[in-house]
Amino acid sequence: MFGYILHINTGSREVSISKDIHIRVNDSVYKKLKMAAEGQHRSISTFMEYTALSHLDDDAQKQDDITSLEQLARSLKDEIKGKRKNSYKVVA
Repeated sequence: MFGYILHINTGSREVSISKDIHIRVNDSVYKKLKMAAEGQHRSISTFMEYTALSHLDDDAQKQDDITSLEQLARSLKDEIKGKRKNSYKVVA
């Protein structure tokens, strides 16, 4: 059932191995996949690969954003703690 397809691009000496994944979907899911793929002029296989990668990239970006916000929050907390220790007095 599972196989490998070897793609070789000799121009850039790039070698990649594609893996076959077999899934079962009901008729309504298949029809939706087929319509979406046709709408983008793709095969169902390339549509599913594109969609999966887009979803994974979005998740990775969201995780990067969360990490950045967590780092910012820690930095601000540290800054606030530092200000409290030094107790600056504002003179007008």
